[in-house]
Amino acid sequence: MIESHQMDNYKWIEVVEPTKNELDDELSKVNISKKYFNYMIDNYEEPRATFDSVDNFGALVIRALPVKVSSKTTTLPIFIGFTQTTLITVCHDAKQRGVMADTTNASSLPLRIMAILRSIVDHYFELLNSMSEEAEGLELSNRQVTNNRLMAISDLKRKLVYLRSACAGNLIALEQFKTVLSQDDLNDMATKENRQLVDDLLIEYRQCQNSFEIVSTVVSEFEDTFGNMLNNRLNQTMQFLTVWSLVFAIPPIVSGFYGMNMGLPFAGGKFSWLGSLVFTLILVGIMIWYLRKNKKL
Repeated sequence: MIESHQMDNYKWIEVVEPTKNELDDELSKVNISKKYFNYMIDNYEEPRATFDSVDNFGALVIRALPVKVSSKTTTLPIFIGFTQTTLITVCHDAKQRGVMADTTNASSLPLRIMAILRSIVDHYFELLNSMSEEAEGLELSNRQVTNNRLMAISDLKRKLVYLRSACAGNLIALEQFKTVLSQDDLNDMATKENRQLVDDLLIEYRQCQNSFEIVSTVVSEFEDTFGNMLNNRLNQTMQFLTVWSLVFAIPPIVSGFYGMNMGLPFAGGKFSWLGSLVFTLILVGIMIWYLRKNKKL
């Protein structure tokens, strides 16, 4: 879908889930170089910012969430192309139009770009708050280690890998965008106010990246703690089995001796079986006393 919006002092071309043919036709209308085609169509495009002084065209790619607040970790690129009088935005998910909807108050082309970048990082912060609450819930719940809790931690770590990578790439792209604004061909956009807005956005994106790093560290600490708890539980189980295997090894030894077809002390009496039983219990008692004394039981 491609929609064209005529604003007060610039034209905004909004592209959502485009096909190759649609993009070819649109690029031919606005006289944009074909080299930007891959930037627009590639779902796996990495964040970047560039400016071509020959075409007088700038491009910015930012990884954004497909929905406003979601448990999904998939990020998709948003392409922002601009000249002095034209803005092109390309989304690969219809739900990403919500990012654009948050920028309706922008009165100029640079301000709309800044508003889009602000909206993207705000959605990251919303997801960050949700994941922080989820991590906090794991910490505050009972300390029992269950498969569900282990799966929840694994899922959080997987999400954070993708989100940290996207935030790091976005930060690099924004720093490149700041350099792009210093181009002589963009004097109208590279005002002091716009450069200040970019500096503010850099602070926000850097804070977002650091926050995801903190949450990732906390989740890793949870995983290490649960791993130590499982190891401790396994050690306790093995100790229990080892101790009681020693205790219960005594009766078979005694009965095995008295089951031999040979002469043995106290084996010929009427109550020899009772004596062997008492002897066995005495040995078991000595073993239990020894283990308790040495804090093995």
